[in-house]
Amino acid sequence: MGEALLKGALFSSPDLSIGVLEKNVDRTQLLQKSYPSIKPLDSYADLGTYEAIIIAVKPQQFAQASEQLRKGISTTTVIISIAAGITLSTIQEAFPACVCVRVMPNTPALIGKGMTGLSFGASCPTEIQAFVRSLFQSIGEITTIPETLMNALTAISGSGPAYFYHFIDAMATESMKLGFSYDEAKKLLTQTMLGSAIMLQQSDKSPTELIRQVTSPGGTTEAAMKILGASDLGLILNNTLHAANNRADELSRS
Repeated sequence: MGEALLKGALFSSPDLSIGVLEKNVDRTQLLQKSYPSIKPLDSYADLGTYEAIIIAVKPQQFAQASEQLRKGISTTTVIISIAAGITLSTIQEAFPACVCVRVMPNTPALIGKGMTGLSFGASCPTEIQAFVRSLFQSIGEITTIPETLMNALTAISGSGPAYFYHFIDAMATESMKLGFSYDEAKKLLTQTMLGSAIMLQQSDKSPTELIRQVTSPGGTTEAAMKILGASDLGLILNNTLHAANNRADELSRS
């Protein structure tokens, strides 16, 4: 995810000065090869010259990372955390003198098609909010939400790509029983999903109305939808979203 932000920021502002502090030397070398303009940093002390720091670590690593970061940043540094479940109050407690922002992007950001949720503290200046919005708009769509919804957004769009991939994998696997190869079915399904998503995005009709458009009485879609409608899909999705949301809540309390 850190690389997605790096790529997006450089695409929108090629002259932007970006430093990267990465423990994995091989990873640092790979990033430098892919993005020659970045500056690999040797220590946390090198962070003091940057206006904003993006903390792109796993939530379990946040406490350790923030402890080290405090040694190198100034009080004017903007702290942007993409660690799942780590609350604004926890971020602010770790960096009491800094303006802090909580963000949840998703992996399609790697191709500039991400969906990112932003939560700002009440005291976050307007100009900083504008800067953060601009940064994340470089990797896709954004929405600004109350922090009380951030764990739910994490469950929906943050983890959402995995649900989609799982569905496509299951559909492609079952399509092989109808005579297609896995790759052929994957192509059919991904383009169908892509086109349908764009159509839904651009339409003023609800999903239910669009289903009616493709469903003829006594036709193939009607036969399929009878099976799908009789399934426990709603219950499965309810349990799926709540599992992710509950885990984000657990990470918030840990």
